[in-house]
Amino acid sequence: MCVDIRLGRLFGLKSHDCHIFLQCLLPTAFNYLQDQILNPLIKLIIFFKDLYSSKLNIENLILMEQQIPFILCQLEKNISSMIF
Repeated sequence: MCVDIRLGRLFGLKSHDCHIFLQCLLPTAFNYLQDQILNPLIKLIIFFKDLYSSKLNIENLILMEQQIPFILCQLEKNISSMIF
């Protein structure tokens, strides 16, 4: 990974680097958000972390499939209430 401080850019990232960035560093940047937005975002991050794990089991995937609509609806509801 290379950093251009003048332009504030990262380049040369591999897909794994991007995944780690999104999984570990981005949640730290979200700390300034209100809890009603932050909590669904954290749940969404955990969802993708679990989905990309090296070991998956059917029961966990079924649970995840049931939870994702609620997480997305919660995000949509909270973000739209902030806009209007």
